Amino acid sequence: MQYQVRSSALAGFDRLVVELGGDPLALLEAEHLHPSALASADMMLSYRAVARLLTRSARQLECADFGYRLGQRQGLELLGALGVYLCIQDSLFDAFEVGLKALDYHVQGIHIDAVGEHGCTEFRLGFAFEGELDCQQLRQLTLSNIANIVSELSGGQCVPCQPLTHGASTLVFASADLAQPVNTSEVMRQRLFARWRRQAPSRPSPQQVPVDEAVTRAILALLPTGDVSLVSIARVLELPARTLQYRLRQCGSSYGVLLQGCRRQLACQWLEQTEFTVTDIALRLGYAEPAVFNRAFKGWYGVSPSQWRLGERAF
Repeated sequence: MQYQVRSSALAGFDRLVVELGGDPLALLEAEHLHPSALASADMMLSYRAVARLLTRSARQLECADFGYRLGQRQGLELLGALGVYLCIQDSLFDAFEVGLKALDYHVQGIHIDAVGEHGCTEFRLGFAFEGELDCQQLRQLTLSNIANIVSELSGGQCVPCQPLTHGASTLVFASADLAQPVNTSEVMRQRLFARWRRQAPSRPSPQQVPVDEAVTRAILALLPTGDVSLVSIARVLELPARTLQYRLRQCGSSYGVLLQGCRRQLACQWLEQTEFTVTDIALRLGYAEPAVFNRAFKGWYGVSPSQWRLGERAF
């Protein structure tokens, strides 16, 4: 099974390696990862290769807490449109649940469970390939990243019950703290919004993303959450819904056309790269019934999703 992760998982990697006296490009090359992974947040990388890269880096740089240090440099900004969406959730726990729904879009092969007991909520991680690879550094990175995101969403008010160290295997918060409202500052939200609207992979320099491209990226990020209404996408783009519709018409597109395009893209991606059942994919794409998804897919490609997965193509 192939598991992938967005290249945003390596944000800050090059700077950390250089600070520790290493060569980030040599480390990437050793795991057959392209240097462009450090320049884009939206490439899909082998999750196993990233796990090996972190382990190799920790060993060669003699830094046992490498994953933990890297995670400390990451947070909401890595999530793009999803990061903005988390900021408008009612509570920290609501934001966490939304994040879990969208997890497969950002990373495949990780399982995160929230277990409540004795007034605490413990986050436990599992990796589909941990029986074959050393995942200690990957676990460090993920726990540290989650702690940073929770801190940012709470305005620094929600911290783990025990200080997070590089040897930690789980993350524990007081359940009452996770029930508190999301409390990101307006400055934070504006920074998140500005950054993801300017992260255009096809452009060599930062600039405003065209509205149809911004809508497409927002839909792709939020589709797995189940909430991709025009109103929700407009909130993420900080535009009135009517204004968004008008701007899309100006560039010759519409929300419905872009939504269908995103569904087609994710349907093919999940059929080819995951073990999700056709029913799972249909529900993740927002279809009420698998039969409706099957009809739509056959209209797009001339074959059923199951036939596509088997390599059959009508055109």
